[in-house]
Amino acid sequence: MMSSEAGRANLVLISIDTLRADQLGVYGNDRPTSPHIDRFADDSVVFENAFSQSPKTAASHMTLMTGLYPEAHRVRNRMNGAEGWSGSLSADIPTLAEFVAASGYRTGAFTGGGNVQGDLGFARGFESYSDPVEGDPKTFHKAAKRLVQWSRDDQPFFLFVHSYQTHSPYLPPRRYRDRFIDPEYSGKITSKWSELASGPEGVSQIHREFWSRVDPQSEADRRHLLDLYDACIRFVDDEVGELLERIDALGLRDNTVVVLLSDHGEEFGEHGEFEHNALWQELLHVPLIIRVPAGVRPGWGPKRISESVGLIDVLPTLLELLGIAPPGHLQGDSLAPLVESGAPVRAWLFAQYRLYDQMALQAGDFKLLRRGPYQQVFDLSSDPAELHDAGQAHPEWLAGGAAQVEHILEASRAYWKLVRDGETTELDAEQRRHLEALGYAEDP
Repeated sequence: MMSSEAGRANLVLISIDTLRADQLGVYGNDRPTSPHIDRFADDSVVFENAFSQSPKTAASHMTLMTGLYPEAHRVRNRMNGAEGWSGSLSADIPTLAEFVAASGYRTGAFTGGGNVQGDLGFARGFESYSDPVEGDPKTFHKAAKRLVQWSRDDQPFFLFVHSYQTHSPYLPPRRYRDRFIDPEYSGKITSKWSELASGPEGVSQIHREFWSRVDPQSEADRRHLLDLYDACIRFVDDEVGELLERIDALGLRDNTVVVLLSDHGEEFGEHGEFEHNALWQELLHVPLIIRVPAGVRPGWGPKRISESVGLIDVLPTLLELLGIAPPGHLQGDSLAPLVESGAPVRAWLFAQYRLYDQMALQAGDFKLLRRGPYQQVFDLSSDPAELHDAGQAHPEWLAGGAAQVEHILEASRAYWKLVRDGETTELDAEQRRHLEALGYAEDP
């Protein structure tokens, strides 16, 4: 049975936390990490150069859900202080779920908790918002069951599904781990939960114990981490595949917009670090794949879009696809003109991370990277790995890029002055342990 109200489209939004684009087959990975996602992409619009506006879960997801830059919504990861930034979203800033709920949609979310916990503002607009403290291995299964329930009536729905399966520490089930790891690896890294959580602190020590066994200078360790990461991707790919199959089996495919994306990527020593604490391309380049049935909106047949776009553009795009008028305060732009007629969306992309006051601005082949008072310019056409500072050769980019960054920040701060501060959120002991297990104990 098709769930619809006067032909209005449903929406399923899938966010796979910490999934870098280039580890998927559809984005060029030769390893069999993502067969289900790749098949989904075959019927979708694939944005080849989609970029996050933050390398952190809370800030990036809130940009996704509000269409605002982090400087404007000011939601940060938990367990860390950031002067002038709130713990939860201001009540004066509307979210995607609130927009669609106000238009008559059923809404529900199944998440991994952590830095997308509902009390940060993510639950607003949802009839139900699942954010278990210790995560939930049945997230996709429960989401599929909700689809079954909703398919029995005629009201359109919005389902948000979020998973930490590819987030560190990389702990894939054995059947996936054995497909990817080198059996000759003899280092100290372990992905066995029992070995990492055997101490007196239990789950809260897992992240710390996992990374304590990594030798940052070892190429074998770096390769093993990537193997484990790829195994995690393959695991969540199967779960995504089952959810997509359920959509088809319930007769929902022809009237359901499905979006698959990630909040940020992951670093594996490319710039001397691991995880996600900077604004390099491997941390900002994310998958963005949108499947829009022909009956919902023409012009969204299978294609690949090479122009650069941002996660900040997803909310206005989805509102347009669902026939909901966008508010005037959004800082993102709908991607519909780009997809349907090739009209350019924006001249630049901006990202921000408050640790060390990091900013990034990309326009065409050039990227300005600011870290406190230090600035670099990279020519991505000749230096895609961002290894050589081209600032002296392009002084105009240092000046012009810096001016554009300040303009974005000023506009964002001006908007923030119009809304009131969100309330500071408090963590209980269980929430703190879960965040520590994900490595968030000291993140800014």
